Amino acid sequence: MLERNEMNVIFGIRPDEIYEVAELTKKVVPSDKCTIKVKISELLGNQYYIHTTFANKDLTLCTSAERIIKSNEELEVVFNLNKYHLFDSVTKKIIY
Repeated sequence: MLERNEMNVIFGIRPDEIYEVAELTKKVVPSDKCTIKVKISELLGNQYYIHTTFANKDLTLCTSAERIIKSNEELEVVFNLNKYHLFDSVTKKIIY
């Protein structure tokens, strides 16, 4: 019988690798859809920085400014599964 080792990990992804479903491109390997509620919508030039929470953690994503995004709006997003990282929660060293 194989022994099961359990470890807590930290999921990491850059804000520009979280996509609104409507902005998906062929280069993205999408996760399942998630619905988020915009806490703060910060317009910076040609893009928005969207601040929200996900799994009880602060999350920031970056999206185009082709439309107006307001606070309290709900967005459907996906994570690019080609661009995430896992870190050991104790040592903070990268695992994947």
